[in-house]
Amino acid sequence: MRNFFSLLFFLSCSLIQAQGISKPNFAFASHPMVVDEISFTPNQMIIKLTIENQISGGNFCVDKNIYIKDALTNTKLQLSYSENIPVCPEVYDFKWVGEKLSFILFFPKPTANLRYIDIVEVCSENCFTIKGIILDAEMNKNIDLAFEQFAKKDYKSSKITMLEIINEHPDYNYGFLHLNLIQVLWVLEEFDTAREHYQIIQNSNFADKPFVLDQLNKLKIFN
Repeated sequence: MRNFFSLLFFLSCSLIQAQGISKPNFAFASHPMVVDEISFTPNQMIIKLTIENQISGGNFCVDKNIYIKDALTNTKLQLSYSENIPVCPEVYDFKWVGEKLSFILFFPKPTANLRYIDIVEVCSENCFTIKGIILDAEMNKNIDLAFEQFAKKDYKSSKITMLEIINEHPDYNYGFLHLNLIQVLWVLEEFDTAREHYQIIQNSNFADKPFVLDQLNKLKIFN
């Protein structure tokens, strides 16, 4: 059972702080990465990331061509510079499987408030992307509440909280909330409702649709 529901927790645990957001929830990451913190200065937006090495002899670098994109307006901000990470073609060679490397990306401070962003690296191969990062403080808090309720086996409350989040944020064009809701509904044996949300994903244009459908296929819920 632990493996079946592991997806429900890997995007959780955000803590909103005065100077920024610690561990914001997000929809999808192309690499084994987490967003540690997003903060702001008068002139910059600062994003701290951590990647975990999962292969023997692994290495990593970032291209100087990285941008953040406002998921609602598609406005882009280009990377100013990075710290604690080699710029390609220079690479960091991991010493062991499971080693974690933390680094920082600096962008110009946005002129408008952002609610959801993507981070996109443009390079020749193995480029990283993190989609659907949530900067809305209340939304992050409620997602964390839904995860906490599930962890405490308060499945009905978790379902209600997740449904409220989905209904209150129809502009969030990512399906991972439906993915987690489907898993809660399956525990509650509300199979017909779970299938309805599966159909919503199938009929959607969610930015993470291929990833979400792939995860559901792996869970074999509807097979």
